[in-house]
Amino acid sequence: MTTDSTRVNRLDVAGTRVSSSAIAVSVPRRLAWWLFWAPVVGTVVVAATYARRDVYYWLLAEDHPVEWLQFALVLGGSLLAAATAWRLCRDHDVLGALLFTLFAVGLFVIAGEEISWGQRVFAFGTPADLASVNNEREFNIHDITKGVPLQSLFKLVELLLGFLGFVVPLYLARTRRVLRRRVWQLLVPPLFLVPAFALVFAYRLGRFLTESHRYAAAVRFQEWPELALYVGLAAVALLAYEQVARDGCHGSHRSPSQAGQRPTTLSIGVGCFIAVLTVAFAIASIVNGIAPGNPVNS
Repeated sequence: MTTDSTRVNRLDVAGTRVSSSAIAVSVPRRLAWWLFWAPVVGTVVVAATYARRDVYYWLLAEDHPVEWLQFALVLGGSLLAAATAWRLCRDHDVLGALLFTLFAVGLFVIAGEEISWGQRVFAFGTPADLASVNNEREFNIHDITKGVPLQSLFKLVELLLGFLGFVVPLYLARTRRVLRRRVWQLLVPPLFLVPAFALVFAYRLGRFLTESHRYAAAVRFQEWPELALYVGLAAVALLAYEQVARDGCHGSHRSPSQAGQRPTTLSIGVGCFIAVLTVAFAIASIVNGIAPGNPVNS
């Protein structure tokens, strides 16, 4: 009975901390819990579609819903991270501006790589030199097989991001430590995003420790953990921008509390722009009819 009570108390404490993390960054608690459970529930749902192989592979294939959502998230996150870097630069936060510039560039590169830099959107060919060393003969760098194993490097980066994204917030919550430097506060994900990072860490670690590369279903499943990671990264970029925007409300006619009640105009504008752009790109790729791995001739 004591053990059961202890478990209940721990769950209550964990739930309280997750809710508190949402309040701290001005996110509605209901939305925070949706983000908390989405990676877990989504994993079960995606895995369940394997009973219908055609649905499973269609959902996770290139130029299909999951990949286009990945593109939208990382590109939107890149724009918001760049806007955050600009605001931090104006505040003379050199380290913060530098780190968020790197964050923005990194997300932009991921967005480009996800769609092979628009090759199937704009229907251009792969240069012969690149096609000869690219595993998919596509216009990207992560499929290059000669020299530095870039694909393995990308996977290691995902593993590291996943590890940091769930270990650091849990450590800070458990020890109740408060980060003093503003930029670290902006970069550390809130607790309700921990499952998003934990999922990609668990997947990548499992892939490194097993021979799951032999199974096409396990390899294709990577699109879902990557989507969860991109949700987490885009959310961090959005929350960081909203925070620096609220900080900028000091001394203005709007109080920080009022500013935190709804997204800024820039965040809404970025969301609308990315939604329209992604749909336009997806339609263009369908119209061009160029299958992934079979680019047009140079």
